Amino acid sequence: MRSQNQMLIRNCRHMMPTGATCQSPATRDSAYCYYHLRLHSHHPRPLKPKDLPKLEKLDSPHGIQVAITQVLNGLLARKIDPRQAGRALYGIQIASQAVEGAMAARLASLAERIHPKPSSPAQEPCLKSRASAKKPADSSSAATAFC
Repeated sequence: MRSQNQMLIRNCRHMMPTGATCQSPATRDSAYCYYHLRLHSHHPRPLKPKDLPKLEKLDSPHGIQVAITQVLNGLLARKIDPRQAGRALYGIQIASQAVEGAMAARLASLAERIHPKPSSPAQEPCLKSRASAKKPADSSSAATAFC
């Protein structure tokens, strides 16, 4: 049994793109916080004409997902012309490909830092059989040697 001093605070149920849940407190009569309540509402607030061209920054996968949601909500609420929505989604698709390419390049550079490639053949270890070498092999040495 809870005492009167302890209050139960519900957290927002919104799932982030990473799979984690939002940790903001939910509003009184909803399962979502103030920000995500507008995102998940069945009756999105009407978009003002000055708000239409403003999308989330398209420099991260999260920003792209939010921008797609904004365009689709505007389309479903009949606040954006289907042609405008198509153009916006095409622009978001191009931005998504650019972000994907930038992330792949960043991962490749990180992999290069972790596992650097040898810059010249002289740095690579070269195994030669001593039997094929012109020097006589003595019985106490190993069968192969580094160049």
